[in-house]
Amino acid sequence: MAGRYRHGSPFVLGLGGSTDAVPPTTDGRTKSGAQAPESAPLKVPKKGRSSVYIGVGVAIIVVMVVLAYILTGGFHHAGGSSGTQGRVLVPFGSSYSLPSGQFDGLTFTINSTSIIQGELNSSRGVDLYVMTPTEFETLVRTLNVSGYEWASGEVADQSIYQVDITVTPGTWVLAFTPPNQYIPTGVGFYSDLTLTPA
Repeated sequence: MAGRYRHGSPFVLGLGGSTDAVPPTTDGRTKSGAQAPESAPLKVPKKGRSSVYIGVGVAIIVVMVVLAYILTGGFHHAGGSSGTQGRVLVPFGSSYSLPSGQFDGLTFTINSTSIIQGELNSSRGVDLYVMTPTEFETLVRTLNVSGYEWASGEVADQSIYQVDITVTPGTWVLAFTPPNQYIPTGVGFYSDLTLTPA
């Protein structure tokens, strides 16, 4: 086996045959005493200026979008034809899963009469209630509705329900309950569920 030295590359072992060049020693000379050929420096292609300009342009656009989002308080999804914007209780596209015998509730406090608006639907029906925190705690503990300030009645499954509830000042819970505690259901929101002063 003979070792071959190639200009500008590491040693490559080959089979048989003689070699015209031999590896250099540490002083830059070959074992035969001749000066070893010098390696050519590797050329690394430089990136074009256009890719730098594109990168800077993309960064500027991202910064502008983030600033617009922050300055406008976020992008709002208007509910149906109401176009109402307010404090978002549940964002557009959210969903709740209500397993058998489970309830969910959103607690909020308001200082003036307000309106809850939005659109939702349910996979297997849902009942909505506006309750005091004490009434909601009783519901969770006993699995029975003992009192409420407002009720939707059963929202039919696979139908879009327009939420439009007027609430008075105080602390409230908007409760989501399955119509049948033994059948799980889900709730999906087709718009932001918002709370807006009346």
